[in-house]
Amino acid sequence: MARTTHISSQLPRRFHGPYSSHWYNAVRLCLPALLILATSCDHNVLVQSVTTPRDICINNVRQMEAAKEDWARRTGATGGTEVTSNSITSFFTNGFPKCPEGGRYEIGRVGEPATCSDPKHQVPHE
Repeated sequence: MARTTHISSQLPRRFHGPYSSHWYNAVRLCLPALLILATSCDHNVLVQSVTTPRDICINNVRQMEAAKEDWARRTGATGGTEVTSNSITSFFTNGFPKCPEGGRYEIGRVGEPATCSDPKHQVPHE
């Protein structure tokens, strides 16, 4: 009686095993091309940039709130303590921010939100 061998025993090792799937090979070959395409996309298409004066102002107000909280934590100030622009200016690398449309920033007290005098620049608090 002739001894028969299975076809997989005659093939090189690379054609069977956990990575023999056609899907695995397709992903392995296409993934680098997809990564190259993704990195070559325009950055503004992928990430919304902050360019309008309103967005810049709201970003400034949020940074002031964060600086105020950091100042309060470092100095041990409690809720209701008045905070001045001189107190938190050192937290900004380019000096205290200015509203791009001439609004006036009100820093407020610890625990209260900072605001801009321009009514269009109100921060949407969640």
